Amino acid sequence: MITTEKIKNLKPCANRLKNYLNYYENKTFTYQEFISLDEISFEDKVWVLLRLMNLKDLVSLSQDTTQNAVQCVQNADQDAYQDAALYAQTVAHYAARCASQVVGRDFVLNLILKFLK
Repeated sequence: MITTEKIKNLKPCANRLKNYLNYYENKTFTYQEFISLDEISFEDKVWVLLRLMNLKDLVSLSQDTTQNAVQCVQNADQDAYQDAALYAQTVAHYAARCASQVVGRDFVLNLILKFLK
């Protein structure tokens, strides 16, 4: 369940918390209800849900979304390429953050450097 207290404990920025409280203060939602809320942006929904996931599930999600990002980039026409590239970049960012919790930041940064050579 997602409660106002849980949202506050995640320490969102002031304006995003204000938005949530303005529309949904003191309400409780299932995860399914939360993703259907009209006054919460997609980005904010993802931000909240990712922070509620355990590390094992974050790793699995990173793997799944990375596979989807690869397929999007491979199948993208010229017009969709920018969107696919941004999606891949975002997925890589979250995957790197997740991996750094397991193997450490230095390992992840050195792994990224291999791709920049």
